[in-house]
Amino acid sequence: MKQRVKLSDGREQTLTILANGKPLIFITGSLSCPMTVSVLPFLRQVKKDFDDKFNFILIYVREAHPGEHYQQARTWEEKQQHACQFLSIHDLDIPTIVDGLEGELHKQLDTKPNSLHIVDGNGSVLFQSLWSGDFVVVEQALNSIADGLTPPKRMSERMVSPFMRGAGYIHQTLKQAGKRAGRELMFGAPPIWLLSRTAASFTMITPAKRGTLAMGVLLMITAAITVILL
Repeated sequence: MKQRVKLSDGREQTLTILANGKPLIFITGSLSCPMTVSVLPFLRQVKKDFDDKFNFILIYVREAHPGEHYQQARTWEEKQQHACQFLSIHDLDIPTIVDGLEGELHKQLDTKPNSLHIVDGNGSVLFQSLWSGDFVVVEQALNSIADGLTPPKRMSERMVSPFMRGAGYIHQTLKQAGKRAGRELMFGAPPIWLLSRTAASFTMITPAKRGTLAMGVLLMITAAITVILL
């Protein structure tokens, strides 16, 4: 916890001072990560609910889907600029560590683009969710630790519900990063690209619900085609 880190406002600080006697909640993320964008409403709510029990820290890591607007940072200053733009675009008021170009702090925790870690004042990990969008388990852990108890689960690796929520944010987030990000997804993971484009068409509902609806529609189309071909 004595490790020194650099914040988005240019200051250097130790994790101990950032903790200020409370457990620290680290959330990793980047401007081009749809999963990060999808959890921001939840992050704002739990920060409001648990602000007296925990200190929240965002760790700005490598771009998940770099594009021509937000390329992978080549200098720490460029990464700092991305972090500041992320906070401004999403109107997010939370202390933000800008990790080094090699992801030194990120590698100490894990390598997922949007994970959540609760660490006590001694640096011991109390809870980890490899995808911070596992809201039910994360909130259970927060309530338990706030009450001085051990969380029912010490780690969550669940992906389906966080991914389905994040799917509704993919198209817009990658569009913001630049067309290259969308093209790379299209050629690298065509099913996810198709899901994201289908989800983006459901503008009448909130982004958090679009992924599930899009998946249902695609499954019905696939089933209908299968029946016809048979």
